Amino acid sequence: MAYLALVPPHRSSREVLADLLWSDLEPPRARHSLNLALSWLRNALEQPDLPAGQLLQTSRTLVGLNPAYFTTDVMQFEHALAAARSAKDAAAERRWLQQQVCLQYEQQWRQLYGDEPPEALRRLRG
Repeated sequence: MAYLALVPPHRSSREVLADLLWSDLEPPRARHSLNLALSWLRNALEQPDLPAGQLLQTSRTLVGLNPAYFTTDVMQFEHALAAARSAKDAAAERRWLQQQVCLQYEQQWRQLYGDEPPEALRRLRG
């Protein structure tokens, strides 16, 4: 799933995914393992407010994630960098970059410590 989320266009062939994940298995067994994993993912990702198949999209040959229904910290960071690059002046560029760095630190703080980051860090974000 991380591979699909991080590598645009967020889809890949079933053959490539099976080989990436189960390169030690014969192709038929690798494909079977992929099918089992996709079934598990469908059940795990299903949300009552989302129609089935909106996030995880599969066909006979492709597996993909619909970017309209997810984001990653990498995608957010790339968006912030693009916004910073198109800023009209150096101060605006600096604000975009500072805000994004602070957001990344806040996310890491929550993951590491399981609570809200210090107020000082949140104030830096602006």
